[in-house]
Formats: sequence, structure tokens, C-alpha cells
Amino acid sequence: MKKSLFLLLLPTVLFVGGVCAQIPVNLADSFQICINNHIANNKDKGISAAIIMPNGGLWTGAAGVGKSSQPITTSTQFYCASTSKTFVAAGILQLIESGTININDSLWKYVVSSQYPAAYIDSTITIKQLLTHTSGIYNFTDNNTFYSSNFITNPSKKYKHNEGLTRFLTQGPTFPKGTSFEYSNSNYTLLALILEKAANSNLKDIINTKIIQPLNMTSTFSSDSATPNSNAGFWANIGLFDMNLSNTSHTALLTSMWGPAHLVSTPYDLVHYCRKLIKGQLYTNPTTITNMTTVDPFSIDVDGYGYGLGLERYKFAGGDLFGHTGNLGHITYMFHSPSDDYTIVTMTNRFAVGGSDNIKAFKELEKIVLRHLAFPLGIKNTNSESVFTIYPNPAKDKLTVKIAKNESSIISIYDIVGHELFQQQASSIENDIDITNLANGVYSVKIIQEGHTYTQKLIINK
Repeated sequence: MKKSLFLLLLPTVLFVGGVCAQIPVNLADSFQICINNHIANNKDKGISAAIIMPNGGLWTGAAGVGKSSQPITTSTQFYCASTSKTFVAAGILQLIESGTININDSLWKYVVSSQYPAAYIDSTITIKQLLTHTSGIYNFTDNNTFYSSNFITNPSKKYKHNEGLTRFLTQGPTFPKGTSFEYSNSNYTLLALILEKAANSNLKDIINTKIIQPLNMTSTFSSDSATPNSNAGFWANIGLFDMNLSNTSHTALLTSMWGPAHLVSTPYDLVHYCRKLIKGQLYTNPTTITNMTTVDPFSIDVDGYGYGLGLERYKFAGGDLFGHTGNLGHITYMFHSPSDDYTIVTMTNRFAVGGSDNIKAFKELEKIVLRHLAFPLGIKNTNSESVFTIYPNPAKDKLTVKIAKNESSIISIYDIVGHELFQQQASSIENDIDITNLANGVYSVKIIQEGHTYTQKLIINK
């Protein structure tokens, strides 16, 4: 099958932070095809995603539908859910940097007992224990009445800022403070109260002035006021079938989660925010982000998960990634790789008990990123002759790639520094490729087959 390289060689040029950065068109196409396939092959209704590559190149894309079958676009706003915790944590750490508060200060120093269920919370719990979920405080959203109240009984209710905590936290600690780890939304409502008291302002204004406005996050806002339902739509599966809750009011759900999950945003805004956050650009002291990404020993599990000062660490294909997940009907994965310097955000509009499909999209996008970055300098053949052959070699205007077995294969061509110039699914045993737009030089042809990669050197001499 013939396929011209001309269009694939044209780069996508985007401007990020005043710097002109390039993403090859075929790489951008691979990202878009990935999320298109995700919607086609999974149960998520709609997805929006954003990626920043190490050179600063930005890609955004969307697929599927939202409320009233409206197409999801890159400007569709989703509920950030627990990625909101990173904003609260950043505000706290900025106050620690300025000397306004100390990470070992106790809750009682900033929050009076009338603002929370004092019978169930130890007032000597520290800010650090709240940040790292080692406080032992019961998670108020685990209360069986939380979702029934917010979706069925009174979904239009507008909660006061700490009312979700005071209403639904109805039992004592799950363990003594500082002796274990358990994720609890209660911690971040209390941190929001501390932040307001210490900064002598309200949470919305603090986050706006310290984070949202400086980063020009024009599609991000706080839902602590009456919030119209997102056009992203809202589906939930808590049993055998999906329920479309797009037209049910979400005001109670969002306002009851003030602090831990109260923000609304887009992948475009979040990918820039996450990148700057993990790179330490929201802080004045380099040690602050080091402390933020240092996971608490109690939080580490067998898969390498860990929780730091408001950040999650996941071990994905690319190693340690830092950021946060979010699940409040809308599912968010927001992560940055410090080692390889890429940032990925995915947001979807369907929740399911037992797990969402969103993580599949995130992992597939990351695989494409890593495949693009991983090709080494210099080209060596890799015992590939039994898998495929290329001819003529040297080649001029046309290259034939012959696959030994008629199995699903992906054909790619890379230049000497590892830039992917061409990719297609093999359509037959013999695949003809138009290479008239490639200059003289050394290239590599790569075949991915059954999870294995095989490479051969190609010389073009016209």
C-alpha cells in the first residue's frame, strides 16, 4: 500500500509560553487516533486530553460526546475532582515558604472546633498529617448518605464551605494520627479552612490570585458558588447499566466537596499547571517541590504508589510520574514525568464502580509519547531479518517493507536523531511506501509486532 510522507513531514507548530515548539503531524495524528479508538472501544462517552512534550510542544484533542450529545471539544470544561487537592496543597506550601505557617502546626492553631465535628477530630493533628493523609480522620464521602443526598434527595443544595464535612463526618478516626495512611477528603476541607485563616482571605480568591491568574488559566474556576452543569455531561454506572445524570443538578455534589474537589477546568489549563507545579515554578525555594514529591512511607504500596504533600506518585510505563487523579463523576489523570519531561492530562465524563476506562486512555497516550522519545541515537539492526525485509536499500523514491508473517504490525520510519517521520498499520505482506520527500541520509525502519520491536537501517541515496 502506498502512502505519501508529504503530509506527515509537515510539523504542527504551536506557541507555548512564547516559545515556538513543534510536534510532528504524524505524532499529533497518533494521539488523536488513540483517543478516537478509546471512545470507540470503551464505555467512556467523551474524552479531552492534552500533552506537553519535552521540547514544549503542545497537543490537545477531544473525542466523543457530552451533555445532550454535544461533541466534546478541547474547550469543554470538566470537574477536576481530586486534582483540586494539589491547588490547596500548593497554597499551603506557599504560606510555609513565606513563614506564615509551619508544616508541623496543629489544626487548633487555625481552626476553631465549631468549624468541624470536634467529637471525631483530634485538634492536635498537624498540617503535614493532613497533607499526607496520615491524620486518621474518617473520609466523609465514605458516608453512605453522601451520594444519595447529593444526587437524589437535594441535588440543587448549595453547601456552605465546610458543611459537607460537618454533615457527613459521623464517626471517629480510622487509626491513630501519624501511624498509617488512608486517603480522606476530610483532610483537604480542613486544609482549606487553615489556608483561609492563615491567608486572611477566602479559598476562591487565594487560588485565583496565587495560581489561576498568574498561569493565565482562563478556563479554570471554583465551584463554591452556584455552578451550571458542565456541558461535558455526566454518566455513572453503579451496577449493571449507565445512568445519564447530565441533567441532574450537580451543585450539591460540587459545593459539598469544597477544598478536596471543587474546581472546574480543561486539560489545556491543567497540563500547563501540572508542568509548572512539578517543575517547582510555583515556589521560590527549590526544596519545596522536593518535599512535595517525597512520598510518605506509610503511603507506599506494592505497585509503587505513594502520596507526598498533596501529590500522588504513580509508577507508569515511563517510571515515576507525579500529579494527581480525580474522580467525581468526571475522571481526571494529571501527571508529569520529571525524568523525561512530558506532561499528560486526560479527562472523561463517565464514572463506574470498580474502575473507570480513563486510565486506559492515559496509558495508551503515554506509550505513544515514550515510543517517540525512546528511539536511541544511532541505528543498529536488531535480529529483524526473519521478521521483515526492506528493499531496495539504498532506496530512492519508493521503499517496500515485506512482513514475513501476515500478523498485525506497525511500520515506522525514523531519522538519525529519533524523530518519527512516518507510521502506518501494515495492510498486507508487501507494503509500498512513498519516500520521495525524504532527503539523502541514514534512517531506520521499525516494525512493532506482538509487543516486540525490530529495526533495520535504511539508506536513502537519490
